[in-house]
Amino acid sequence: MKEEQGARLRKRGRKLPRWLDRAVFWLREVLYWSGLYTFKLFGKLYNRAEVYGAEHMPRTGPFIAVVNHQSHMDAIASALCVRRRVHVMVKDSLFKIPIVGQWMRLVYMFPVRRGALDRKAFERALEVLRRGDVLFIAPEGTRRRRWDEPPPKPRTGFVRMAQAVGCPVVPVAIWGTQRVLPPHSFFPRPCKIRVKVGEPILLPPLGPGDQRREALERQAEFVMSKVYELWEELDALARGRS
Repeated sequence: MKEEQGARLRKRGRKLPRWLDRAVFWLREVLYWSGLYTFKLFGKLYNRAEVYGAEHMPRTGPFIAVVNHQSHMDAIASALCVRRRVHVMVKDSLFKIPIVGQWMRLVYMFPVRRGALDRKAFERALEVLRRGDVLFIAPEGTRRRRWDEPPPKPRTGFVRMAQAVGCPVVPVAIWGTQRVLPPHSFFPRPCKIRVKVGEPILLPPLGPGDQRREALERQAEFVMSKVYELWEELDALARGRS
């Protein structure tokens, strides 16, 4: 982490005093871990959250956690299965909100432009993975608002990252957050949240003879199919209990 901060400062031609560098580091750590456990507690108490398969999350080494996107409450749901510091790609418009944007940067979130290739965000994600850290990403890029329609087509960026670094991809299904915070709502409802983590997937390397674009799309769709298999299991569980 301190190396990351130092690299950014060197690019700007400035060097942060050591005491201030350490102060920033510990501030980020306090904000991150206190926020993470606050989200966990909120989800458990307010939304009666249940997590399945958390043991599938690798305890060491880099990996990409791939989640379905259905609500702004997905961040709280994702926190329920987190045991390590994670970095999260978030749409850039949220970083323009005063205070919220600064807080997101401090807790290891970074912006990505939607609808176009964001080379800066891609390189930042590779840097995170090459350091051995964890990246959370929602490849669909937008919320799935209706479950009787096909899900959005996943972007292939996370496959390119996994191929470049050689790290596994972990499917994570989130169920119920669209009821907790529907579109245009501002206060979360006390509806139940469920999260299920699947087994890590090591994507096969792409050979020189592959049609690269088609191969990337197939691998992205394969991973998201695993995410939705987990989601269907959660949905069946919810229907069985109801």
